[in-house]
Amino acid sequence: MKILNITPDNAHLFKDIMKEKNVIIKFYSPTCPACLAMVNEWNKLEHKMKNKMNHIHLLNVRSDSLPHLQHDIIDSVEYFPKIIVNKLDKTGKYMEFKGARDVDTMSKWIDSMFNTKKKRKSHKSHKGGKKTKKRGKKRKSHKSHKGGKKTKKRGGKWSLKYKRSINCRKPKGFSQKQYCNNK
Repeated sequence: MKILNITPDNAHLFKDIMKEKNVIIKFYSPTCPACLAMVNEWNKLEHKMKNKMNHIHLLNVRSDSLPHLQHDIIDSVEYFPKIIVNKLDKTGKYMEFKGARDVDTMSKWIDSMFNTKKKRKSHKSHKGGKKTKKRGKKRKSHKSHKGGKKTKKRGGKWSLKYKRSINCRKPKGFSQKQYCNNK
């Protein structure tokens, strides 16, 4: 990871670096209490990521250098500290970090933004030796109305065997009647 502190003296570098694909920008003010509270965690993050991801630029942009920057990303800075990536989301806004400002949360966010985690390896199936990705069904869970405990969602599609067993001349229950009416 290439780390650079942007000040009014070197603000001209900002525009050139923003042309790169992978840039993380922290906008901060040296007098901001939230920025000062985040300094230790940010330094740990820089140390942790320094030798890991050489394809990513990390910019620390001081608030007094904002008037000297020539890029549309500065329009999205409404408060300090603000951590942004030079990638646009579905709405056309720059993607912003909104989690807890600790090393683990921020590094997981960086990993997710730049896909730095190793992808799942494919394995050979037992038929024909072709490589396939292992996929498992995930059940959706939702909170029930009582107590807020998570429960597994039931229901879903009927099996073909069950559908064939339904007698549409004498359907049993509302669901079978609906199935037969739509058939």
